[in-house]
Amino acid sequence: MRGLFIILLLLLAAFMELDANKSRDKWVVDCVMMPKNATECYPYSFNFFQQTREKEEIIGIAQTDTNETNLSTEDNSAPPEIASGERREDKNIGLYTIKEGDNINSIAQKFFIKSYDIKKLNGLNQTIITGKKLKLPLPQYKINAIDKGTYIVKKGDTLGHIALNFHLKPRNIIRFNQLNEKGSIKVGQKLILPFTYKMNDLVKQEQEREKKDTLHILTKPLGRQLKVTATAYTSHVNQTQGDPFVGAWNNRLTPGQKVIAVSRDLLNYYGLKNGSKVKISGLEGYYTVRDKMNKRYSKRIDIYMGLDKKEALRWGKRSVNIYW
Repeated sequence: MRGLFIILLLLLAAFMELDANKSRDKWVVDCVMMPKNATECYPYSFNFFQQTREKEEIIGIAQTDTNETNLSTEDNSAPPEIASGERREDKNIGLYTIKEGDNINSIAQKFFIKSYDIKKLNGLNQTIITGKKLKLPLPQYKINAIDKGTYIVKKGDTLGHIALNFHLKPRNIIRFNQLNEKGSIKVGQKLILPFTYKMNDLVKQEQEREKKDTLHILTKPLGRQLKVTATAYTSHVNQTQGDPFVGAWNNRLTPGQKVIAVSRDLLNYYGLKNGSKVKISGLEGYYTVRDKMNKRYSKRIDIYMGLDKKEALRWGKRSVNIYW
């Protein structure tokens, strides 16, 4: 009996302990989150530690993400001059001083840009004022080069790059600057850029110079007269020897000039020379001797027609009187 009683007591104690464990699992909770029917709380229960660990993991992930974001931002950050859209735009905008006779369309044509872009950039309609500064969507160095018609060669430049940058043909730059056939250039060299407007300016300068020379000649009577055969030529490779834009005595030939080449006998026996002013019957104004013809010709002149092949062909071969 005594042994049975002990066994019953042990069973009862085990049952009570099991029931207590179940109650603990069910009701023993975090004191911070204690429901109404909980009998007790345990500040450091399993749930507390689990929730704390989860919070720490979340905070740790957030901090890691923040650090990674900061590192990513620093690695991908661009220099101020690139990251700033305004600064990048400023580098591609330069200033041009409006000249007499300029208008928006002529400026756009001169700088190879659209008139709409000029109007939008400056908030203009059509009216511009001489002497005022005008914003153009081009780097300042390019505006200066186009405006002056000259360019200083920089390190890394090639003739092809310069021609492409200024909408020109490499062969025209070579001819106009008397470069070798390969178009060799060097740093610091000053190149004349043969823009259409630049050619026109040179023609005007030459015409003004010729007018002055003509006025000087008219003060003296024409002393000599001779009947000669007159043909015409142009600045094309197949019509001249060497550089088609360079005449005898290293004279620069520019389309629009009133220039003639003369046979050697007119130089040796008739008194004509480099720079002589000659009047040609049937033609207006005076022509300047700037070139000489092949030795096989005599009593002959060749009238320079620039790049106008049609005009040269139309002229053909004629007999004319020259006066000097």
